[in-house]
Amino acid sequence: MRSRPRLAGALVTAAAVLALTACGSEPTPSAPPASPSPTSETPKPLTDFAELNRLTHERFMNSGTGRLAMTLDAPGMRGTTMNGVYRVDGDELSFDMEMVVQGSDLRFVTLPGESYLRLPEGQAPDPSTPWMKVDPDSTDEDMRDMAEMLAGMREQVAELDTAFGDAGRITGSEVTELDGRPAVRYDFVVDLATYAASAPKSEKETMEELVKDGATELRGTMWTTPDHLPLQLETEGVGGSSSMKSSEKHTGHGEPVTIEAPPADQLMAS
Repeated sequence: MRSRPRLAGALVTAAAVLALTACGSEPTPSAPPASPSPTSETPKPLTDFAELNRLTHERFMNSGTGRLAMTLDAPGMRGTTMNGVYRVDGDELSFDMEMVVQGSDLRFVTLPGESYLRLPEGQAPDPSTPWMKVDPDSTDEDMRDMAEMLAGMREQVAELDTAFGDAGRITGSEVTELDGRPAVRYDFVVDLATYAASAPKSEKETMEELVKDGATELRGTMWTTPDHLPLQLETEGVGGSSSMKSSEKHTGHGEPVTIEAPPADQLMAS
């Protein structure tokens, strides 16, 4: 059914932007390191989900650039990986991501006002022009879906500091370490029915479909720096007819990245 990959992708998009995008992901250690004692540089964990959401969003929006690695296990997207770089400029999000889904290697570039998709090897009619501009007014349904997804991701970045409203709650936290650096771990739950009622326009219809399908919660664990910069996120969907899990990692905050439209001579004719 065509809607399955779209539903899974939308749920993961919401989770990714919650960690504030945010994604191969490194596996979570099976045994976490001993928790260091809190210091003046390592504040006590937050207890309010809305405040955590607001502060991680603020830190992400001020991070400038970063690298994202993600793995996804969801209907129609089993074994999917996504790796790339992003840049935040004001409320604008640009990214250059490579995605491997169902054995196909895709790459998409999104800049303010324009997005591009590189087709998997062997699928372009002319191998010298593997790129196509993503057109939201295309007569091709898959192209319109892609345009909607990319536009939704960019819109959510500017909106998600408040979009979850009262839908989430922190269920546990710990001052710890991640990759040898001080970190704070948060366990959380997002009630999908509550979120669907206040979700951004780009996600509202899809979230309502998920709830109708029986999905009830998005459970996750997020690691942040002591000053709330997102580092890693693990999520799992609960309820519904199909399972979904995702894992993402954020590195390289503030490091130089290059995000450019593909060369004009590599674009296929529209």
